[in-house]
Amino acid sequence: MKKLLGILLFMAMGWGLTAQTVNDLNAEKRNVGSSVLKSSLTQQEYQDRFEEMKQKKWEQVYINAYHHDGQTLFSVIWYQDAGYKSYTATRKADMDGYQDKYTESLGDGYLTRCGTGYGEGGQHYFAAHWSK
Repeated sequence: MKKLLGILLFMAMGWGLTAQTVNDLNAEKRNVGSSVLKSSLTQQEYQDRFEEMKQKKWEQVYINAYHHDGQTLFSVIWYQDAGYKSYTATRKADMDGYQDKYTESLGDGYLTRCGTGYGEGGQHYFAAHWSK
């Protein structure tokens, strides 16, 4: 792992249905220690790595879900020290579960840091991360 002066990305992502959806990107430069990037993770590999990194107190700062050869895969970035005091996350939440977690997290003072949505087996799922 290498030391990194990271660019923390704060994304307000629109999961809208039209081309009018605007993605807003803000960045802040600060020392985040080491970083880990993992790609092509299966759902189980992502879950296992998430728990491992949580135990190490690393914070997820990016997630993307995509399909390859009929399988949902994930790309994720963690920072050793993203500078947040606490965080919460959801993985493989359906639309109602995601909405509930979003409302709860914002109500508790967390800000949305990253998220992704994907389809699997005819269902829509979401993974997201909030911190403060």
